[in-house]
Amino acid sequence: MKKFFLFFGILSLSFLSAQSKTEKIKELMTLTKMMENMDVIINYFIETNQKNYPNSSPEFWKEFRNEATKKDLINLLIPVYDKNFSEKELEDMITFYKTPSGQAVITKMPQIYIESSKVGEVWGREIGEKIAKKINENSTYSSPPPPKRN
Repeated sequence: MKKFFLFFGILSLSFLSAQSKTEKIKELMTLTKMMENMDVIINYFIETNQKNYPNSSPEFWKEFRNEATKKDLINLLIPVYDKNFSEKELEDMITFYKTPSGQAVITKMPQIYIESSKVGEVWGREIGEKIAKKINENSTYSSPPPPKRN
């Protein structure tokens, strides 16, 4: 059994080494189910904005969904991953996301993102209200002076 895991580990490492950096990025995106997670995020974005813009037509949101292609976004993200992650980091992440713990992160992240966004909205609103209240209560705070005209 140990020989099997050793063989599998060596085989995995040799496969990762043979991949180009772009291929490793695409594998990471596939492993992390980026395409599927984007559906959740896009659906949340549309749902939220439909509430904010109740007069917008269902056809508008259908058109928006068609224009917001995941493939285009993936191609735009590859250079971002390339810039920010070394090949070793990509290999390590690929190895991690193949584990049960890595798969748990992948499965739970879309819901965590949605819940975190809601928490962030409330937090931002509360902080904004506190700042406005302090500015209104304390006359020593003032708006910056208007720019000087020459």
